[in-house]
Amino acid sequence: GTMGRADLDGSNPNPAFVPAADIAVFSGSMVIAGGFVYWATNSGVGRVGLDGSNPIVDFVSEATQVDGLATDGAALYISRGATFLTSIDRVDLDGSNFTELASGTGLGDAQGIAVAADASTSTAPDAVPGSAALTLALAPNPTSAATAITVEAAQTSAVQLAVYDLLGRHVTDLVDGTLAGGAPQTVSFDTAGLPTGVYLVRAQSSDGVEVKRLTVAR
Repeated sequence: GTMGRADLDGSNPNPAFVPAADIAVFSGSMVIAGGFVYWATNSGVGRVGLDGSNPIVDFVSEATQVDGLATDGAALYISRGATFLTSIDRVDLDGSNFTELASGTGLGDAQGIAVAADASTSTAPDAVPGSAALTLALAPNPTSAATAITVEAAQTSAVQLAVYDLLGRHVTDLVDGTLAGGAPQTVSFDTAGLPTGVYLVRAQSSDGVEVKRLTVAR
């Protein structure tokens, strides 16, 4: 009825890292991504910080009777195998853009799920062969004042570039517009007013998502 944690060498075990009251009905499936642990419950998907802070039982409430979870580092993939609820779903790590990818009896009794870390659904004919649909670079990283963030799309597309903290809270938008394919855009992100720690820089277009960690140090 609890979620435990220990160091990789087995030391410092904490069997009630997340107590039973915050777990709900736990199906046994869990993944780690973007500074959080996500776990499957009968009422949806829960989320908790890696330090045990801010547990949210119904972080993703659109899906019920969740059996399996997987991640590609940018999104969660969810399988549901309960009667009349069999489906495979996708949702961004911040809980937004929940989408049912497939459903129906053709899936059988969906339980576990896996996804390749480099999975891509882009079929754009003018995408550059062998190159990523979206690339993201940060320099310097770590930074104490400002960092240059460069985003490039393989083809002309609408691109959103934003910064989040490790709790998934929106910090700022840096780019929200159309980028020409193969023409990198660099913006300066001033971190002087931010607390020290790790932040997530997330670029998204219709062809993909790229996420990088930015460390702010003083």
